[in-house]
Amino acid sequence: MKKIPLPFLVASLAVGLALGTPAGADQTFDAHLATARHNLATEAGAAYDLALGQAVEKVPAVTQAMTACLRKHPGNHALQGYFHFTAPAAYTVMLAPAGPFAACLSKALEGQPLPAPPGVPYFNHFTFTVQ
Repeated sequence: MKKIPLPFLVASLAVGLALGTPAGADQTFDAHLATARHNLATEAGAAYDLALGQAVEKVPAVTQAMTACLRKHPGNHALQGYFHFTAPAAYTVMLAPAGPFAACLSKALEGQPLPAPPGVPYFNHFTFTVQ
C-alpha cells in the first residue's frame, strides 16, 4: 500500500503485527506475516492493499484516533503486522513489537467499514513508522 501521510507519521498498510501474545504465538504471527507479504506481492493483493489504504485514509475517526495515539505515546515507532480478515467485514489488526502504542494503534484501526478482501481468511500486510 502507498504511504499515508498523517501528522507526525508515515503509515503503510498491509496485514500483520502481534499485540503481546503468549510464547509460541510468535510462530503463528510470523507465519501470518509471511502470508500477508506473499499476498501483497500478488497483483490482486497489491490492488486490494491500495483499496484498503484508500478506505482507511478516508475515515476521519481513524486519523483522529491515530493522532491521539501519537499524543499519548510520543516518540519514534516502527511497527509491522497485518489485518487478519476472518470474514468479509470482520478483521483484527495484529502489530509488533507489542506495547501500549501498538495496542492503541490496533484499536484505532479496528471496527471500521473496510472493503472486503479477495477471500477469507485473508492477511493484508501493514507497516507503521513514526519519524
